[in-house]
Amino acid sequence: MQPPVLLLIYNRPDLTRRTVNRLVELGVNELHVSADGPKNDADRLRCKEARACLEVNGLRVERHFSETHRGCRDGVMHGVNWFFGQVEEGIIVEDDCLATEAFIQFAAELLNRHRNDRAIYMISGNNPIGHWESGHSHHFARIGHVWGWATWRDRWHDFDPRLPQLRSFSDHEGFVRLWGNTGLPKRIEKNANDALHGKVDTWDFQWTLHHAMQGRLAAIPCENLVENIGLGSDATHTDQRPEWISNRICAETLTLTAPSEQPDCEYELSLYAARALNTVSLPSSCSFGIKCKGAEKALRIVQVNTTDIAGGAEAVMLQHHRALKDRGFHSTILIQKRFSQTDDIVEMMSNPLTQIKGVKPDIVHLHNIHGTGLSMDAVAELANEIPVIWTLHDAWVTTGSDAHPFLYSPKGLSFLDSEAWHDRLNRRKALLLSDNIRLTAPSQWLRGRVCDIMGVACHFVPNSIPLQALEEVPQLDRPFILFVANHAERNRYRDLPTLRSAWVKANACLGEQTIDLLCIGGVPAEEKVGNSFFRMVGRSDSQKVLGLMRNAMALVQASLQDNAPLTVLEAHSVGAPVIGSMVGGIPEMMCPEEAELLYPASDADALAASIVSAVVGNARLRGAVERSFLSTPLKNDMTDICIGHYLEMLHA
Repeated sequence: MQPPVLLLIYNRPDLTRRTVNRLVELGVNELHVSADGPKNDADRLRCKEARACLEVNGLRVERHFSETHRGCRDGVMHGVNWFFGQVEEGIIVEDDCLATEAFIQFAAELLNRHRNDRAIYMISGNNPIGHWESGHSHHFARIGHVWGWATWRDRWHDFDPRLPQLRSFSDHEGFVRLWGNTGLPKRIEKNANDALHGKVDTWDFQWTLHHAMQGRLAAIPCENLVENIGLGSDATHTDQRPEWISNRICAETLTLTAPSEQPDCEYELSLYAARALNTVSLPSSCSFGIKCKGAEKALRIVQVNTTDIAGGAEAVMLQHHRALKDRGFHSTILIQKRFSQTDDIVEMMSNPLTQIKGVKPDIVHLHNIHGTGLSMDAVAELANEIPVIWTLHDAWVTTGSDAHPFLYSPKGLSFLDSEAWHDRLNRRKALLLSDNIRLTAPSQWLRGRVCDIMGVACHFVPNSIPLQALEEVPQLDRPFILFVANHAERNRYRDLPTLRSAWVKANACLGEQTIDLLCIGGVPAEEKVGNSFFRMVGRSDSQKVLGLMRNAMALVQASLQDNAPLTVLEAHSVGAPVIGSMVGGIPEMMCPEEAELLYPASDADALAASIVSAVVGNARLRGAVERSFLSTPLKNDMTDICIGHYLEMLHA
């Protein structure tokens, strides 16, 4: 059964006529129409002509016409309020939105499917990116699109455009908890405030943010199902079509699947980056995973990194290296300092550029090059001859820092040091603005930083970990929280001092539920603090670490800087909740229930509160993590996605 349809019109008779005729072609024989009133006497005739377009044989029209001009925000709100005073659910289109049969069917099926599922607040027919491959007919996001959409009466009536909870939400770092540390939440917050203070006359910024603050999602089709025909001189907000908007429609009916009700963070950041750079969106990581199936020959790959055994970047590189060899590819690793004794891992010589070219690779895959003999100029020269893909494991290239620790800004440096910092950053930016190097990152945070600072787009290639069956789960005699870091006591990117202080504060609040603090990756030591123990142990094998994660009350990712830490993935894979600082890509890795465990970096009081929450609500949080992990099907793994990139680069 076709849902009720509301058409919102104003003073554009040519567009209104096309939209009405299209709806009639699609079988709509009963239409609710809300018309805003004229601004002035000169506007009155155009409004009258637009209303006359509703006189179509066989079309029954329910009219709600205003004789006063309400504007974009109040006019739409008034019309939708009237509509849902009569119907329980329905489709809403404006006078410049040409619907397709695919959209009508998509909306009808999802209105029925999610009628009693308040986690979904709207159904979008428009996908401004155009095609978005997620492996499903649609995906979910916290950002909906209103060029043709649908919703239910209860979700509309729940909407308060004044956003009374906005200040409290912002004060409690709600934007970072939802969208992480990118320019996206800053833009969303600015748009909402501009709308609230009358700087822009709209309602949809508030609509999206209201529901996002409640943890709700919008359904977005994998193809654009609604064409906007109003991008021109008569448009209120968009007088010409920006490059980032794909207005191409898919007329074919989508075969509906059942994606997991999780926000597609990659889609949200791709949308943001495309708009910020005003360029066509990059394809999804899933699309490259599909492309990898087209590999017809074993490629020769050279990977470059600082070393082969140290932290997350090295673990990711070695995993990828083994996976490439398992698939029959030729993979060589070139590093500055070698620990492994295998023939395909080679130390750099004095001229790494010549060394790389001597292997005659099809693709050069860079990882961390800071701390190596491969200069940025050498990378530029290499990229002119051989396709280069660069996986960013940290933010080094988006800074002007020469070495650890990387400064995200030159604040606090002397004048000369600040000038040098800016000079290095500008030279890196010039290199990345060339079309010869493809950037990837494992977090939306770093993708956003590359977009905002370097002015280029960056692909998403998520880190992945091999799933392991736990052979032996270590049992400790007391409940504990777990911290894992290389050289834990002196790691410049981790924050053991704040964690220790917070742990003591948390135990003071927990009474008889006190917990121990176990740290892996430092010099062995043990200290009794009150009735609890602080224990430090050296590096352990992966089986033991996973077992300890499984039994811990929570893993604490106490970071000062971070990207997409593997420890969070590992903890989630065994069902352990994660307490994390709000830095880098950590917030986007948390499941919704874990958002309450995020804390501002270096804030011992906030971390103590998160520890208490994790202990008191442990069963609930553990269940949420396990459900989230199980309900999110494993997408194409990192190596599949990388191979898809290799093939596209070679065929470009």
